[in-house]
Amino acid sequence: MDVYLFDVDAVLLHPGGYRAALHATLRHFAQQLGLSTPLLTAGEVEVFEAHSIISEWDISAICMAAVVLEGLLAAPALAVPATLAAALAALRSHGALQPTINHALLARRTAAALRPGEYAAQAAARILAGDLRVAADARSAALCALLDHILLHTRDPQQSLTFRIFQNYTLGSSAYSACYGLPAAFTAPGTLAVEDRPALDAKWADEILAAVQTDALHAVIYTARPSLPPSATAAGAGHYSAEAELGARMVGLQALPVVGVGSMQWLAATIGGDAAEFSKPAPLHALAAIACALFAPAADALRAAHELLHTRRLPPLMQALRGQALRVVVFEDSARSIQGTQAAGAILQAAGVPASVLGCGIAQSAAKRQQLAAVGAQLYPDVNAALAAVHRAPRA
Repeated sequence: MDVYLFDVDAVLLHPGGYRAALHATLRHFAQQLGLSTPLLTAGEVEVFEAHSIISEWDISAICMAAVVLEGLLAAPALAVPATLAAALAALRSHGALQPTINHALLARRTAAALRPGEYAAQAAARILAGDLRVAADARSAALCALLDHILLHTRDPQQSLTFRIFQNYTLGSSAYSACYGLPAAFTAPGTLAVEDRPALDAKWADEILAAVQTDALHAVIYTARPSLPPSATAAGAGHYSAEAELGARMVGLQALPVVGVGSMQWLAATIGGDAAEFSKPAPLHALAAIACALFAPAADALRAAHELLHTRRLPPLMQALRGQALRVVVFEDSARSIQGTQAAGAILQAAGVPASVLGCGIAQSAAKRQQLAAVGAQLYPDVNAALAAVHRAPRA
């Protein structure tokens, strides 16, 4: 039995929307600082992603925290503001800011410090606080508080300015206000709708759906994109944004179950826990995706995946898998997410399911390919080449 797990960005889609929103967000902040040069280059973004720092919410916050910290350390006479907005205003008034941050080094250090179940921005907060101790600035306590303000709430629309600006660009003004109940900071179209392009060929979308309809294949969207929860009654609570569903629709796979961040948020809210600890690259996210591909309803499948993770025994919903050979193929551009799926496969094996995991690493950049190869992934330039190599057509 084959189960396909499809990541969305850089796998099913050429992710122009998120990248455009990231650069627009950083331009927005650069302009507030009076700068004309970009705060982050495309190559530096690739290095973050190659080290599995894939969330633009984290990347934008890490970048801004580093820029603000460097600027304030270079201006010892300045009082340390309490918020990012106030810090930007203070640094612009002070003038002469020319960031010289080695973002590639910061990405590597952050990835090395990353602990299971935390966001990259949280690891960056520790890294930058450590740099402060070396700098021995008398304002260290206030600077650490500012770093925490920028980096510890990167998914909270009430507390994170980088989140609000990024989502304003990503969703567009109207959808942003409708989703979060907040006034738009500016009028703009949604970059996801404008900039994203399908990477999956239509013939493969048709082939996958046909195989799924005959139970010759089970497939699921497995993504760190925001998504709707599995229960319609919860859709208005928690600011769920249907970005994963939009991506699936763009490539014609809207009929597949979607297990995105919204699913993990719903599960955490339902059974208790932290969505950060549940989400990619955590093995629970991969187990949940596998369960949702195989079983319905999705809410029950999510709970069953959580039970399997914590008891290491097959829950009643998944008992039919005992002794069945399961080939899980994950199409991913993130090495850590492939490792999470491999860990999920090991949990299934220990519970009596002879599961194997095949990682298809989708990447063209040397940095990403190196990271993917290191976790044993087979490398492909795009998802179509990967499918051509690994898909087993149904027998006549």
